Amino acid sequence: MLLCFFGSVTCNVLSQNNVVGKVTQSDGSPVEYFTVRFLADTTSITSGSFIGGQFSAVVPTNVNVVEISAWGFESERRILKATGDTLYFSLVNHQHELDEVNVVASKKNLTVDGTTFTLAVEGTSLAELANINDVLYRVPMLMVNENNEVSMFGKDNVVVYVNNRRIKDKKELNSLNPQTVKEVKLISSPEARYDADADAVISITTKDYNGTEVTLRNTATKGRLFSDAANAMLNMRIGATNIHADYTFTASNDKSFEGSSIANISDKQEYDDGGKTESKYIDHSYSIVGEHTFSNDNRLSLQFVGWNDRGTPKVDACQEYFNNQDSSFVVTHRKTADDADHYDIGAAYDFKLDEKSGISVSANSTIHRVATNSDIIENLQSHNYDFDSKYYAFDAQVDYQFSAVNKLGIEAGGKVSVVSNESKSAFCSGNKELGALFSYEYKFVERILGAYLNLDKTIGFLDVNSGLRVEYTDFDGDHNRNNVVDTTYFTFAPNFKLTLNLDDINKWSLAYRSNISRPSFNNLSPSIRYDNAFYYRRGNPSLLPTITSNIILSWNKGSKFWMNIGYRHKRNATIYQYSEVDGGNAIEAILSNHRHMHFILASAGYSFSKGRFQSSNSISVTKPFAKVRLYNGVYKIDRCAYYFKTINDYKINKHFTVNADFIYNDFGETLLERKEAMYNLSVGATVFLLDRCLAFSFVANDILDSYTFKDHREFGSYKVDHRYDPDNTYVRLTMRYQFRYGKTKKIKSVDINSQTVERM
Repeated sequence: MLLCFFGSVTCNVLSQNNVVGKVTQSDGSPVEYFTVRFLADTTSITSGSFIGGQFSAVVPTNVNVVEISAWGFESERRILKATGDTLYFSLVNHQHELDEVNVVASKKNLTVDGTTFTLAVEGTSLAELANINDVLYRVPMLMVNENNEVSMFGKDNVVVYVNNRRIKDKKELNSLNPQTVKEVKLISSPEARYDADADAVISITTKDYNGTEVTLRNTATKGRLFSDAANAMLNMRIGATNIHADYTFTASNDKSFEGSSIANISDKQEYDDGGKTESKYIDHSYSIVGEHTFSNDNRLSLQFVGWNDRGTPKVDACQEYFNNQDSSFVVTHRKTADDADHYDIGAAYDFKLDEKSGISVSANSTIHRVATNSDIIENLQSHNYDFDSKYYAFDAQVDYQFSAVNKLGIEAGGKVSVVSNESKSAFCSGNKELGALFSYEYKFVERILGAYLNLDKTIGFLDVNSGLRVEYTDFDGDHNRNNVVDTTYFTFAPNFKLTLNLDDINKWSLAYRSNISRPSFNNLSPSIRYDNAFYYRRGNPSLLPTITSNIILSWNKGSKFWMNIGYRHKRNATIYQYSEVDGGNAIEAILSNHRHMHFILASAGYSFSKGRFQSSNSISVTKPFAKVRLYNGVYKIDRCAYYFKTINDYKINKHFTVNADFIYNDFGETLLERKEAMYNLSVGATVFLLDRCLAFSFVANDILDSYTFKDHREFGSYKVDHRYDPDNTYVRLTMRYQFRYGKTKKIKSVDINSQTVERM
């Protein structure tokens, strides 16, 4: 974007040339603000200022040298050869010493480009927030629940990347400090470079550092119980090597209430369950990443990420079971030792073939183990339930990028993934006849071979992006030494996006994306999982992946107003079926596939900024269309879902910011589940001291105590009501201290294993 008009040309020319260029830092990220000078030999002809890492200008034919300069970087000159070719500049960092600088800038928080929302964090009030979840909460259409899990309204699977590395677990995301974040992108129609299971992508980019940085952070939270988390993070540079390390210790305590009732009207059978869960977890999360830059900006990155969870959940519940002959009543006390260990080793190498092309190669090896031991007492009758699971995963990926002439970009890549899962369950009971059915062993192996091609092209006012991702899946599993799963299938995930730039403000875009949601290993195992004496769950080895297709038409005006309307189709969506087992003395739930489901989606947003006040508002409506065929009739699904969110910040001065946020959710009806509406009102404040090195942040969340989940299912003879009251009303105080010295930058690494871990 041109910020200032070029100066007068010093000599008359008969013809002119168009010059296009891209300006990046040594790590490949764009230089935000820079100046371009066009010279004839050593004489300056004209100059201009640009932002966003790109420039385009019409210059006299006698211009033969282009010079790029930016604050904090060494200037670079390039000889202008053939016109029409894109010039590529990679600027080298340069440290300037100043006595005192006062920089005042106004930066727009939210920009919208079709189906992509970009939230600027660096240099805005968002960098002052307590944690990364508070930042994600301020992205339109995104929701962060009481467990700090991120989701998007109308999407099934949202994946999170930090500097192109896919986050495996929310604990790893929670340790990210907002002051290290440059921007957050929500990509609701991902390109082919992303895995086929990505229904939407959150891409977080961290900023470059101006010096060695040590960050200490402590967060105290008081809900029904008290929790505390302490984080230490170090960034430093030694020569051409960057090192990033962080460690987080969390003592998490919460108390939640949950209950459900299931009734079979025809058989006069009814089951009621109500209980309280207290969970205490001790978690150690840690990571260390090293990156070395060779000549020509070639980079080698090595990383180690891990965590160790030690938990002791306790459940106290009362169950009542009625049938047409008699009734039973059970009081259950369940105490569980719940351990999880995760270790991930990865490597990535990026190298440039020339100024227009480059290759990235990465590999990851993951070991993940979960072990639980539950002591269950039901009316003084003792049971013991053990579960042990181990996952081994290896992924390797190669990506190739090429920028051709005439604004054509080509990207291609391939991936191979091998996952092995071994699980064992043992249920012991002195006098329960079905005890043996809950003991099992299974081993599943999944092999995925994927490839993609993505093209970008600009034709006048039209930007075209199209791609295709193909994944071959080979899956087999043994249950108690018998083969129960043996499937092979191809997944074709095409995508395209057409953007029409009518002017500098108005943009129209049309986007399409197809993705796959593979069933988890537990849901494929035919094992019976014991919840209590009256309620069992069973996996289904015949369960098929869910295929989802989206097409969205979007319009936005200067990122101030935006509107989307779209169509969504789901094939093989999963639903719960219920049946009587154990001679009619218990109920079993099993997942099965539903053939088709259709949705119409509409959303709109408005962003307002004036002086010290900023407000972002978004609303969405989803209308389902489906008829589910059950064994005793057809169930129609047509209840709409609604969503509204408003985010408001007021900066009293440069040291003190207050905010008030409100979200309303009515998830409507998804398959056989109808959810009740709920809402959340929260307020907060942030105070900075010692030149922003010391920060205090206060948040009061769900102050109306209104965020409670209630859903209902009614089909055939069964009526199911479920309620869940999480520990979501709390106050939180965060203290953060940062110390900076020297010069370094945040490390970027690549991970391609996490979609496997999420399914585990």
